[in-house]
Amino acid sequence: MTVTQDVVVIGGGLNGAATAYHLSRLGAGKVTVLTGTMEGRSASQDAVGLLRTHHDNRPEAALAAASMPFFANWEEHVGAPNGWLASGFVRFIGEDEIESLKTNVAIQHELGVNALVLTPAEIAELHPYFDLHGVGAAVYEPDAGTADNWLCTTTLLSAAERLGARVISADAAEILVDAQGVTGVLTTGGQTFATRTVVLAAGAWAKPLAATAGLALPLESRAISVGEIDLPEELTRVSSYMDPVTDSWLTPRKGGRGVLTLHDAFTGKPVDPDHYGLGVDPASHEEGVARVASRLPALGASKVRRSWTRADTYVPDGKPVIGGVERVPGLYLNIAGAGKGHKVAPAAGLSLSELILGHTEPTVDLTPFNLNRFEGAGFPVSGAEYRKRTIG
Repeated sequence: MTVTQDVVVIGGGLNGAATAYHLSRLGAGKVTVLTGTMEGRSASQDAVGLLRTHHDNRPEAALAAASMPFFANWEEHVGAPNGWLASGFVRFIGEDEIESLKTNVAIQHELGVNALVLTPAEIAELHPYFDLHGVGAAVYEPDAGTADNWLCTTTLLSAAERLGARVISADAAEILVDAQGVTGVLTTGGQTFATRTVVLAAGAWAKPLAATAGLALPLESRAISVGEIDLPEELTRVSSYMDPVTDSWLTPRKGGRGVLTLHDAFTGKPVDPDHYGLGVDPASHEEGVARVASRLPALGASKVRRSWTRADTYVPDGKPVIGGVERVPGLYLNIAGAGKGHKVAPAAGLSLSELILGHTEPTVDLTPFNLNRFEGAGFPVSGAEYRKRTIG
């Protein structure tokens, strides 16, 4: 059976859900979301929900700055809570990168973000629970927070349905094309959705699906492993943080819980999302707590209560790929979250929807994120990039 739709979104994670929601809200017509049977294995299922606007480049910072107010006022937009916790956010740097930090905070200020550059003494005054060894300075975002990623995803899908979208638990098998571009999507169950517009937001499953349309994506799936702990009473108001010095991060969640980084045999390694275990080696729990406790000593006696690993997708420059595909007209991408795609999902979904619908001035310019950057000048270089990455 063939069903004709205006837009088909492949992927029911947070970025796919955000795109479907905004397409429906902006009047895109008949919108169908194929959430897929990868539910339970996707990066959005158990993402940590650490939200920040601080990045070392303007394009990502712009997406994050436009997304943060949406997260903070989620219920007003979507009609349901998302587990928002106004935690604030701290990002540490060593003494050798203070000038880069100041440059990147200046970009935040230009984007209207409340961000402060703190000296170690100022950090200690505001956040006395941190051990500040090796810290030269930090950025502090008082208005940042955390949210429940899966609540964000499911409430967006429900809101899209209320706006008229169809949400179907089915896997896409093939993106159908002809000489003019996209013609539809075939599911593994044999149903065809005829459409001239497809949004591919299938995360770790995007690469093989793109190949069915003749498009080779420079995409790799890698594992991210995390654990959950109970926060001691003295840390119930702790800020989320990222720290390349100790290679650790922590995200507080409602209910006195915290999510922290773990490093096991899977971490950062290429994986087949359909053929690797979702459990984390318990031997990594103690090391993970030790890394975080080196920055937050009050966590030294903590135990990991549960842990999990998920596959996220990366391209060589570590930036998202968002926008249309010139060689396959009608195909749009919202992929390559690289462990941080959830932070920008509201603005990425909105800006991509505006692009699809022909708006001349989208909320955020997506040009830097287009796939064709790999054949051209590449992602814009700011000169203030940090030398060491920390997922978070």
